[in-house]
Amino acid sequence: MEYFAQVCEQVAFDPPLPEVTEEEAGRILEVTQGVPLAVKIAAGLYVSTTDMKIVTEKVESKRKIVDQMVRRYLLHTRAEPSELAHLYGLALLRRADQPATIAVALGLIPEQAKISYASELSRLHRRYSFIFTEKEHPSLHQEVRYFLRRWLLEHRTEPEVMAVNERLQNAHQDALKKLEERKQYTSLKERLEDEEWVKVYSDLIDQSFWLDPTEGVEYGLPLMIAASIYRRGANREIARIGKFFEAVIPQPYRKHWVWASQSLIYRTSLNPSREELQGLEELVRLVSEKCPRFQPSFLSMDYQKELGAALWWRFGETYLSKNDNEALKWFEKALTQLEQNGDFCKATAIVASRIASKQYKEEKFFESKTTSSRAIELCPTNSSYYLIRGNAYYKLEDYEQAVIDYNHAIELDSTVGGYFNNRGLTYYKLKNYEQAVIDYNHAIELDSTNGNYYGNRGDVYYELKNYNQAIVDFNHAMRLDSDLEYRGQLNKGKALHFLGRFQEAISAFHKASIAHPAQEECLLWLAKSYMSFESSSGISKTQTENAVMRSQDFEEVFGYFNRIIKSNPSDTKALFNRGETYNLMGYQNEALADFDRALALGKSSNIHYTKKLNNHLKHMRALILSYLKKYAEAIKEFEQLLKEEHSDEIYLYNLAVALARERGIAESKTIIDQAYAGIQKLSGSERRYNKLYGLGGLEALLGHIDQSLDYLEAALFLDEIVLFWARSDVAWLDLHDNVRFQRLIIGGNDLGNIL
Repeated sequence: MEYFAQVCEQVAFDPPLPEVTEEEAGRILEVTQGVPLAVKIAAGLYVSTTDMKIVTEKVESKRKIVDQMVRRYLLHTRAEPSELAHLYGLALLRRADQPATIAVALGLIPEQAKISYASELSRLHRRYSFIFTEKEHPSLHQEVRYFLRRWLLEHRTEPEVMAVNERLQNAHQDALKKLEERKQYTSLKERLEDEEWVKVYSDLIDQSFWLDPTEGVEYGLPLMIAASIYRRGANREIARIGKFFEAVIPQPYRKHWVWASQSLIYRTSLNPSREELQGLEELVRLVSEKCPRFQPSFLSMDYQKELGAALWWRFGETYLSKNDNEALKWFEKALTQLEQNGDFCKATAIVASRIASKQYKEEKFFESKTTSSRAIELCPTNSSYYLIRGNAYYKLEDYEQAVIDYNHAIELDSTVGGYFNNRGLTYYKLKNYEQAVIDYNHAIELDSTNGNYYGNRGDVYYELKNYNQAIVDFNHAMRLDSDLEYRGQLNKGKALHFLGRFQEAISAFHKASIAHPAQEECLLWLAKSYMSFESSSGISKTQTENAVMRSQDFEEVFGYFNRIIKSNPSDTKALFNRGETYNLMGYQNEALADFDRALALGKSSNIHYTKKLNNHLKHMRALILSYLKKYAEAIKEFEQLLKEEHSDEIYLYNLAVALARERGIAESKTIIDQAYAGIQKLSGSERRYNKLYGLGGLEALLGHIDQSLDYLEAALFLDEIVLFWARSDVAWLDLHDNVRFQRLIIGGNDLGNIL
């Protein structure tokens, strides 16, 4: 830039010419390549126009610089027409290190090239040394080649220039044909992996642009599309070839080239820019109309379908991490035309596995099983895919198939503790406790810091009645993971209860109720331990005394929560638990008061309930209103809850019961039918007692006494918690005098009967 400024200063201006900015300096360097003569020409144009844009941006100004530079080079050559053609040929070559094509540029036929190539090149070098480099293999100076190529671009249609281009194009075509014959490629991917093939084909693209820019696009576009999946990163160089000719490419071919240059030069289409995405969308649209193809005269086939699939693949990449379902759709579409290449299958399997995991979290277990099966089909050596499908089978209660998948996962990778843990869970469901313990032992050996593994093994020891070892594992689990406090204390309390250590059991159940409030199972076990503790102390237990004693046992629970609430009236956990206990005892008015108080605290203070807990409180309030025969209020509450959870089978059941009591069976039949259908759909062994109890209650409403009591008896066999429900649930109101119902309620649990 100093030289440019010096030239400009030789002419006086008033006011002086503005200083050249850094951006303008960059554009001058681009136009002149820093060659002093070119800089002097540019400075002269600036002085005469005083407009930097005219110098660096106007086509005519650029042409003046190029014309004068080329005239300067050719003036000193004293060349004959044949020697000019040789210089043109050397400038037209994309690569200056290929003797075969240099020989063609020098006008040598194959026989001459064998004996005269070196001498002819050396002669030109000696004669025109100022435009050649001093290398072992002489070639045009970079700046000479730069200006000469731009001059040739303007004069490419002149006969002597076209003649040189035609010779060079024929040479490149011959080189490609010979390479094809010699290598005997079997696929497009194999060609793209061969650096020599890519370079030879790129030479052909460049030469085709010289003769016909449209033909250059037709040669270049297929390579860019293929390279976008088979030789990622190579397209920047291919795009540079077309960039030189971009101004002379006619439409619509120029748009096609720009789309490819925008969207296919990066290694992946993940998180594309707006321009990149737009270019890719246009290319995908182009494929649907007229897909680019290789010339079958040079390759064994045109690979048109495979090129379309390559674009589908790249388009699928744009959806990764945003919409995996769309990504999978495009990947699967691409795989129908692509070779079943390992990398493509693995990438598709990863997306399928992510979708399967999401479906699992959304409790769409059948869909998760199907999608993970596709992942396994695409990549059968990935152990985690078998884990995902095994988990889906587990949730679908197909435990035998789950074990098979966990076996596959372990065979592929026996270093993951989670695989053994999940197989242990499945053996637990199959009541194969010995094998479950073996698997949990393996899991703990692999990862002794995972509390779940100890907790799960503790569950097995509990089932095996090895209560002491179970307690050891529950304690270990809680030490490792505080999130396991409720489960650990609850199960520890059960084990202590069966060991006759009732005071310790009571303490464990108290801790569990603090960790997770409003859990009926925990409160029930707490009451049982209180009762057993008193019984073990020698208290008489006649049936008449039993109800009184049970009331006293629960009073101990009340005392515990009362002390907490007295010291902290805003302790919502204690309020939840006391309310639940009142409900279990049949003290509905007191329970309602506690739930109302807890709800009021949530509205008036900084306490923020989760949606689940808030709905639970509202549900319990509505349920108690129904128990108190305040059906109209209860109906209103249940209907409000169903607006948020319109298909919740428990809400539907309790609404049906309240409606039937308030308005009669005829008016409530529609809701009863909806509740019946919802409860019938309940699945999973953990919820079977809910299902049986709900069906029994609805049958009781409808007057089907024997069937309702059959359901109730089956539910009691699975879980005695239903005993408490049946005592207060107004669905059973008409059966209170039924002998079998009374016998079930009294005999179903040693806590007695308070009907």
